Amino acid sequence: MAKMDVSSYQLANEMGLPHDAVLSKLKKYRNGAEYTLSMALYGPTTNQFGEKENIYMLSRAEYEACVKKEEDKRKANSAKQSAQGAKNIKFAHAANAKKVVKK
Repeated sequence: MAKMDVSSYQLANEMGLPHDAVLSKLKKYRNGAEYTLSMALYGPTTNQFGEKENIYMLSRAEYEACVKKEEDKRKANSAKQSAQGAKNIKFAHAANAKKVVKK
């Protein structure tokens, strides 16, 4: 198991995001099939709205690996969509060229 060296609260502060937004992303990484992030419950806290939230400890290295995997996956999907879009445009131009304009 990797060294748990950062808390979810610290991570949220570093990123300048609300803690609950960071938690939702961390839970995605923990529960996702293609990601491997281990988290340990550190303790409960109360946020600025009076709601209870849990603070988790996690490994920064594992977290950064999950972020990199997600970014790589996004880039691959974007490249596939761009290639498909280029094909669709070619087919649309070819179909429009075949149409006969009647006056």
